[in-house]
Amino acid sequence: MAYNGWTNRETWMVNLHWGDYWLELGLCGDTVTAESARSDVEAFVDEALASMSEGQRLFIEDWIDLGAVNWNEIASHYESEEA
Repeated sequence: MAYNGWTNRETWMVNLHWGDYWLELGLCGDTVTAESARSDVEAFVDEALASMSEGQRLFIEDWIDLGAVNWNEIASHYESEEA
């Protein structure tokens, strides 16, 4: 089901919070790929959750399913923005 024009809520939410960062990367000449976008977000989440107890991590991880994010859609969005 589409969510605010995106594949799903997870894709929309990741783009909502990371879009300015990826837009800035594109303006600096860097390419945003599906893999780089996924890596950016996963590294941030891993670092943020590293100091939390397992129960706290699970609570936070239940808020978003990064596996449901359409990383290709995000990358395509920034390819068209750069053009």
